[in-house]
Amino acid sequence: MSDLIEVRNCGHNLKRCVLIVCLILIPFCLYSFYWYQTSGRFSLLLLILLLAAVMLALLIPFGLKALDSPKAYLAGYAAVLSFFALVFVFIFPPLTVADEDHHFAATYWMANCVLGDGSWNDSRTLQMRPEDESLLFEETSPNISESSYRRVLDHAELFSSSDELVPVDITEHFSLSVAGDNFVTKIPSIIGVVLARLLNLGAYPLFYLGRIFPALTFVICCVLAVKITPVAKGAFIVASLLPMTLNLASSYSYDCGIISLSFLFLACAMKGIFGQGQLTKKDLALIAVTAILLAPCKVIYSLEFILIFLIPNKRFPSRKIALAYKGGVLVCAMASIMLLRMTTITSLAGESGSQYSSEGSSVSLSYLLMHPIQTAILFIRTLIELGDFYFMSAIGSSLGWLQGNLSAPTYFILGYILCAVYSVQATANDSVEISFRAKFIYGLISSGILLASMLALLLNWTSLDSPVIQGVQGRYVLPAMPLIFMLFRYKMGKTSGNVIPFSFTCMYVLNAFYLVQFFARALLLV
Repeated sequence: MSDLIEVRNCGHNLKRCVLIVCLILIPFCLYSFYWYQTSGRFSLLLLILLLAAVMLALLIPFGLKALDSPKAYLAGYAAVLSFFALVFVFIFPPLTVADEDHHFAATYWMANCVLGDGSWNDSRTLQMRPEDESLLFEETSPNISESSYRRVLDHAELFSSSDELVPVDITEHFSLSVAGDNFVTKIPSIIGVVLARLLNLGAYPLFYLGRIFPALTFVICCVLAVKITPVAKGAFIVASLLPMTLNLASSYSYDCGIISLSFLFLACAMKGIFGQGQLTKKDLALIAVTAILLAPCKVIYSLEFILIFLIPNKRFPSRKIALAYKGGVLVCAMASIMLLRMTTITSLAGESGSQYSSEGSSVSLSYLLMHPIQTAILFIRTLIELGDFYFMSAIGSSLGWLQGNLSAPTYFILGYILCAVYSVQATANDSVEISFRAKFIYGLISSGILLASMLALLLNWTSLDSPVIQGVQGRYVLPAMPLIFMLFRYKMGKTSGNVIPFSFTCMYVLNAFYLVQFFARALLLV
């Protein structure tokens, strides 16, 4: 009888697998065929074949329910995230991610210091190979188009013809510092550039190797976060696979390191809040280390440390030890901020105002405090006029330097949101109920991060006569995105199946469709 039931289950899973493959792969092929006919580029065909092959390899085990065990779904998620991280590394030409020219210069300077070709105390002159200087200042454009891909193919030599360094004055272009450029978050990209220099790789292989190391570090941190958190694993999976997250994680941006550390901290905090039994020394150490490393990267994300005080005291040997630990972590995190970021904070709070503001008088903190009503109106007007832009750009409607002619259709954003809402619901293996009080705190933290970023850019980027706060982007809330997604978990949404394989499978499908139209449209631009 049991053999008969097993045979029936296998037959049911096989039919389910065939149905899923047909329902997803056929529309993907039709969608891809349209864009291939529109662009007519062979490189797009190669991307389509690669995406289709990986999609088939993912849909078959998903349809057969072979990804339901923890070991299987972690391996599947790691494979999907690694695949997209590497695709995003190469599908964006050099310096086409926001602020990547600055971050590449900072990484190169720090790599010079490691190799003994520069000084930690002097970033005004950058020792560079001529071909690397040409890549940074002459050969590249922030806009993505067919010519930017052609430029990579025309200049991508595996090895450099010379390892000679020439001094380059960068004072007119960049202002670099160890603290301001977040040395800790740049360690992976520094390793990549140092390794490329030691191997005497050409300028473009050097550039891409410097992208690969932070992307792989991001993958490791995200997989660990999903493994650690006992609640809403789907929130971390979806947040890590959003187009904007992948765009930043596969670049030189220090946002890659910030998002990685934030996800890891949030996962450890969730384990502390919702886990069972006493916290181990390893648990306590992970929370403390991630908090101390994250705090000086961008001070606004220190709001996440409120979660430490939500950890029940019963998870410690005594209430006294609990209070001492929570206070100690907060003090250490604040000390790291004081050590590395106090100069930045005092410059924002000072009377001098913005050094980057556009035409007009700059804004100072004292002015805002003296005009509270006008300040409140400015914040409200900014949220009303630019709120949709923040929302869409956080998901990934526009990537790179927010290139308008490559903006994704709205139905993609809707698909990502629906996937996120379904993926955070409770299941039989994750039946934890997130209370209204907890959601309220998560909402306060997320809103506080957005408002704090607006305040920072009001002081540092906005002129006094500007009608809205300039420079704010939705990507600034990405480190807290798992918390935002958890707000959509509700009692009636509990599902019977395992949502984790669905989370990364659905995100793979959405990203595959996204990349086809993105690459096709980029190839149509001259």
